Amino acid sequence: MDSALKEGVLRLRRQRITSKNSVSPLQLRLPEVSRATAAEKAKTQADSGARAAFVKPILAAKGWSILDWAMASTVDFHTANDYLKGTTKPYPSTRKKLADALGMAVESLPP
Repeated sequence: MDSALKEGVLRLRRQRITSKNSVSPLQLRLPEVSRATAAEKAKTQADSGARAAFVKPILAAKGWSILDWAMASTVDFHTANDYLKGTTKPYPSTRKKLADALGMAVESLPP
């Protein structure tokens, strides 16, 4: 065998040996994920209840759905819906858009 071919074969053998000794993705241990405590869940539900209780009557008075509100705010539907459900805490700029579409100050919109 010429030297270039022999060198290539040896390199392939080393790669196979290395890959056999490496840890497979299935053997890796993932870090522990912290779960929300009952108190955190209760606070989220309270926040969402306050948000929905404040915003939904305004939407009803305007004859708007959540989609109409999102479109008037120039945000995605899921952004507006997740805000009402309390699953997200929107950026200040997003809260401003949501409040402006309702015709109110950002400070009056529940956090």
